[in-house]
Amino acid sequence: MIDTKDRILDAAEALFARQGVAATSLRSVTAEAGVNGAAIHYHFGSKTALVQALIERRVAPINDERLARLAELEAAAGAAPVAVEALLRAFLSPMVRRGSEGGRPGEPRLAGLFAWLHGDDDSHAAAIRARFDAVKRRFAKALARATGGSDAALAGEWLDAAMGAALPLLAAVRAQRARDVDDRFERLVAFLVGAVEAASARERRRRAPARGRASGAARRAARGAGGRA
Repeated sequence: MIDTKDRILDAAEALFARQGVAATSLRSVTAEAGVNGAAIHYHFGSKTALVQALIERRVAPINDERLARLAELEAAAGAAPVAVEALLRAFLSPMVRRGSEGGRPGEPRLAGLFAWLHGDDDSHAAAIRARFDAVKRRFAKALARATGGSDAALAGEWLDAAMGAALPLLAAVRAQRARDVDDRFERLVAFLVGAVEAASARERRRRAPARGRASGAARRAARGAGGRA
């Protein structure tokens, strides 16, 4: 039997996923959960505390698994960079796999929560994004190294794009068979690897003329100094 606290969290998660935090009142959460108004104040005290509890329940496990996978990959790679494909799998798989948690069949609750998270500008969404950003920076640093020294901020944009591309798959997790989802995930990873490698190659080509101009200027300056000597 689900206890009152979990019923409130389940209700809040469903409402936040459908309409965002700002548009969800505590009264609507208690109505969805089927509990009285005092229960939400007893267990959480405030809307901010309720959002924080939801972060810990859904976001923290995803981040913990991502970091554990990244640590394993980096330990196995030693001094070498981790492969792009392995990094993308470690970043996306925990989120996709956990898409089957919570909600009823056909109710892609976690997908809606992530869609709200990445598209809403309210302070609660910003607070949750901050929890993800620290992890994203770790992956962006590894991805930048894996792609031949790309800019870490640019690698972070690639990870944002990968998250966006994974959201439709996350929404389908509860509605499809596990094998179908696995097949879609494999196709998505293959596509994203190609996209990241193409984008990083383009970035290297873009930087190459600038490096050439800089080295040419240095050679000319050196010749000029030698002539004066």
